[in-house]
Amino acid sequence: MQTSATAGIEFYGASMRYSEIERYGLRCRLLRLGDCDFEFDASEVLFVGGDPKYLDIVTDALSEIFLGTTATVCRMVIHPPVSRTIRSISATGPMADDITERLGFESALVFDDAVYADCQQIVMSPGQNFKDGTEMQIVHLSEVPANVKKRFDQIGSGLGGLTIEMVSSSIS
Repeated sequence: MQTSATAGIEFYGASMRYSEIERYGLRCRLLRLGDCDFEFDASEVLFVGGDPKYLDIVTDALSEIFLGTTATVCRMVIHPPVSRTIRSISATGPMADDITERLGFESALVFDDAVYADCQQIVMSPGQNFKDGTEMQIVHLSEVPANVKKRFDQIGSGLGGLTIEMVSSSIS
């Protein structure tokens, strides 16, 4: 079995909470857990915008906290209404349609505007077979505005080569 580690970060007001978990098969080990309080509203800076010097401060804090990390992925939690989420159902296998295009259309119907095409994340649950042999799955679409994604990419540079995933807090 292969060992893998994942980091997680959440911002709320002036606080940043973080963790790092290592997995080996079914076993998990907590490597890092903590919080950091800034002298400014980090959530506002990241989600609304603000003085770029504050983004540098957050980047430096992340760089220091995750120095020597073994994680390959960092999941940054985004809360509604910054992240908007819809759930849908979709056929899998040979009956599957273009899920991304259809979810973009459904999102535009729900939110009455165009999808954030460059910032969507699709999470699919395991499929379920029905009596007619069709396999369906629940699909979650989480979208984040491009300007928010850009700011998270900037602070993610403090994490070295980690893959940054933006995850809606409403997706379980």
